[in-house]
Amino acid sequence: MEAIDEVVSAEPLTESQKNALDFIAAFIGQYTYGPTTEEIAEGLGYASTNSARKIVATLVTKNKLRFAIEGTYRSLRVVE
Repeated sequence: MEAIDEVVSAEPLTESQKNALDFIAAFIGQYTYGPTTEEIAEGLGYASTNSARKIVATLVTKNKLRFAIEGTYRSLRVVE
């Protein structure tokens, strides 16, 4: 399983993933805490919060984001 995780994290970000990461980083920079799924969906023009959850999960898998408190979106942090 570890080898699969390494392959996924090494894949380059898609344009959509880059946009989401930029939005989340800017949000954290402005407010000092992470956006909710509703704020991510609204900020990126998604129709549902499920799309926001999926892109955050992908960015966590790719080691671009992490939760300071597991599953708490306000605790999202960008991995440098």
